[in-house]
Amino acid sequence: MKLHLSSCQLFGQIPSPPSLNLTSLSVIDLSFNKFSSMIPDWLVNINTLQHVDISNNDLHGKIPLGLRDLPNLQYLNLGNNENLKASCSQLLMKGWERIQVLDLSINKLHGRLPSSIGNLTYLTYLDLHDNAIEGGIPSSIGQLCNLNIIDLSRNKMTGTLPEFLLGIQNCPSRKPLPNLVYFIMSYNQLHGKIPDWLVQLESLAGIDLARNQLEGPIPFSLGSLQNLITLILERNQLNGTLPKSLGQLSKLSRLDVSSNQLTGMVSEDHFSKLSKLNFLHMSSNSFTINVSANWLPPFQVYSLRMGSCALGPSIPPWLISQTNLRELVFYNASILGFIPNWFWNISSDLTFLNMSHNELQGRLPNPLPRAFSSNHMIDLSFNLLEGPLPVITPGFYLLDLSHNLFSGEIPLNISQHMHYVGYLSLSHNQLHGEIPLSLGEMYLVTVINLSNNNLTGT
Repeated sequence: MKLHLSSCQLFGQIPSPPSLNLTSLSVIDLSFNKFSSMIPDWLVNINTLQHVDISNNDLHGKIPLGLRDLPNLQYLNLGNNENLKASCSQLLMKGWERIQVLDLSINKLHGRLPSSIGNLTYLTYLDLHDNAIEGGIPSSIGQLCNLNIIDLSRNKMTGTLPEFLLGIQNCPSRKPLPNLVYFIMSYNQLHGKIPDWLVQLESLAGIDLARNQLEGPIPFSLGSLQNLITLILERNQLNGTLPKSLGQLSKLSRLDVSSNQLTGMVSEDHFSKLSKLNFLHMSSNSFTINVSANWLPPFQVYSLRMGSCALGPSIPPWLISQTNLRELVFYNASILGFIPNWFWNISSDLTFLNMSHNELQGRLPNPLPRAFSSNHMIDLSFNLLEGPLPVITPGFYLLDLSHNLFSGEIPLNISQHMHYVGYLSLSHNQLHGEIPLSLGEMYLVTVINLSNNNLTGT
């Protein structure tokens, strides 16, 4: 018997269904409702249960330890209830003999992961993200030969990435975690180096180690993970250079090494086979981008962030090939001179542009081209742009033209197309005349900064 009541707008307590023959119930799906009770006691007495999904509700209280003793349970999803509590060392100490999928994410689990988690040998999917789990990652996880996905992100885990190779002898293939596809450990407090043994996890498609305290170089050997699609290493303390071997990852679509301490030249070799790349973040490092003048990237990215990389002296001509751009970040990129005409028609989908802290010169097109009419955020502050303010087209949320050389008056009807602006900064320019009263009609604005000009009015 199966009970499917997902997304039925049910609320209140989970009732006991006395009219049902619970001894034959194999599936309970109450996900995506508004239940606000504790997990009912009767649930742990149904030995025939194989699949339990009560995710995405408002359940609270302790997760019953009896769930781990259900002899046939293969699938348990209690994720995104936010207020379910359990001690990891107690909940995962024993039991779970047949569990394959265990999702307890976005709750209030605490304590350490016990080494006995390595006994859950049927486990294919483990998601414990967004809890308050502490301590190290048990090396016994290397014994989970069937594991496809592990997500321990957004916890309070410490220590180094453990030696998972200890589990080799338990896997028929004699390889560590032979089926692991996604390895997600971001937003923790892990330290130490990225281990070379990751290259032995041949099935890996995704590595996310962002926002930890990892240090040392990015292993050259990562370039051997030919199935890798996602590599996220942002906001650590990594140093050294970007390995050229990453340019051989022909399936890679997402690369983020931003906000580290990386240095050195980045050349065409770093991107030679990255034809699938659509997301490239390299900001807040000390890279120097060194490519030929006629280079055409093999990729089409929608998000390109190279802030604080040495890109100049001019806006790189290869940028004209990136027609799918939605986000472009070139702040503090050693760019100077005039903005080429082709730049203003680079992509009709551009919604975020940051080219602040450069030495851009000249006037902005007036009005801004149609390609920028739906742009949500533009930051061109701290440049040498001059002339009158351009006519502002509809659709902006943030506009920062501060710390430039703009002159003339602020148009009296400036608010006509800026109903949705939340942030407007024109400070530190050479504007004069009266402050338009129409600025008061911008009903969503939270910040207007007109300081350090020659404006008058009240």
